Amino acid sequence: MKTGMLVRGVTRGDGTTGEDVTPNVKTVRSIPLRMDDAAVKKLKLPKSFEVRGEILSTRKAFEALNRQQKRPAAKFS
Repeated sequence: MKTGMLVRGVTRGDGTTGEDVTPNVKTVRSIPLRMDDAAVKKLKLPKSFEVRGEILSTRKAFEALNRQQKRPAAKFS
């Protein structure tokens, strides 16, 4: 977070090099894209700070996503 805005989401990768997954992170509803100034001040957070966590998916959800991605894309005329 930088000045209350989500700037970047990355993977751990191999411990040295990770991947930028910012677009994916922005789709996770429970991850805020911005923080209210009042909340930042109340929590006494610096203007820029790092948040660490894990995003998990159940096997069932993962398999459903794989099936969905195998379907042909819809064509628009």
